[in-house]
Amino acid sequence: MNKQVEAKKNNENGLNPPSKTLIKIYGILAILLVIIPEWLAEVTLGIENISHNSGLPKKDIVWKTNPELRISVMSIKELREFAMQLKIRGYARESKDLLKIRILKKMKKNK
Repeated sequence: MNKQVEAKKNNENGLNPPSKTLIKIYGILAILLVIIPEWLAEVTLGIENISHNSGLPKKDIVWKTNPELRISVMSIKELREFAMQLKIRGYARESKDLLKIRILKKMKKNK
């Protein structure tokens, strides 16, 4: 009896459950419209990255000539040790960003 009442309510509201065929069609559309284009984009970008891989200079050369790069990857401990070598005062209470700025200023001043 309850199933008949529910079926009648669904028909009154215009809510009919989709057929299995319709669900399969939606699945195929999802594959065609979403998954395949995503896969094609991934393959295309992979090919582009392989062909343009030589754009960056080697790490050793750039690191020797550009102190900003070395400082940008240092931990706070390494920055404090470097500040001590450069004889910067008050480095222990500085934040990482401020310490980087002070080290760079000191290095430019020493050149």
